[in-house]
Amino acid sequence: MEEEPPATSRASRLLQQDAAHSSSVSLEAAQQLRQLFETKEKLVNITQVALLDFKRQSPLKIKACVEILLRLHRSILEAPDEDKYRKVKESSKVFASNIAPFKAASDFLSTAGWRLKTIDFTAHWVCEAHPNTQEWRVLKEAQGVLIVALAFLEQKTEKHLKEKATTKEKDAAERERVKKAIKDDRQMRKFSHENRTLLPTPTGQPQGSADAERQAFASPASSMHRLQVRGEDDASEYEMPDNLSNTRNEDSD
Repeated sequence: MEEEPPATSRASRLLQQDAAHSSSVSLEAAQQLRQLFETKEKLVNITQVALLDFKRQSPLKIKACVEILLRLHRSILEAPDEDKYRKVKESSKVFASNIAPFKAASDFLSTAGWRLKTIDFTAHWVCEAHPNTQEWRVLKEAQGVLIVALAFLEQKTEKHLKEKATTKEKDAAERERVKKAIKDDRQMRKFSHENRTLLPTPTGQPQGSADAERQAFASPASSMHRLQVRGEDDASEYEMPDNLSNTRNEDSD
């Protein structure tokens, strides 16, 4: 049996080593791709199910939260050497007002590779992903998910604002209609009252003059006048005839 030349055997061993290395690299790459796919699925699920919850938050507030998250990821990806973009104070005004109210936002950051750490006795969210790493690829996937979510939110927000404006216009029109109805009703009542006071009585006198006459008749002065008139009538009724007066005078003579 002929032996292989030393150079040939060495080349064969190198080829076998390269094949084994390539196989291990391919296996590792496949595992990383699978992990990346699973992480992206988690990010999508957090965004669709928990973050875009319009029953608990308005589209405007959710849109503001997604915009801040996208800004955090985009700043690191565009300037990986800037350390100031890699950490954000949890107590900052922007974070506290736009991200802290959403538990889903914190879950999204954790899944995307951000970690909550204490720096100078203050809680910070820190991202330590660097280019050409698995963490960097996850950061890119997170940015892509946020871009899609923001595009959807812009459409949702525009629709929400239009519906809100339409509802506001309808409410304003309804208020004006009610005000006009109340005003018309008051004018009608006033008109009816004025016409009722001027309606003719059975004697042909206006209702107003008849009421004035009844009031005058019921006054104390008119009562005294009626008594005087009645007294005169009674006196004339009991006045003695002239012949009886003459007879009495004759008897006295």
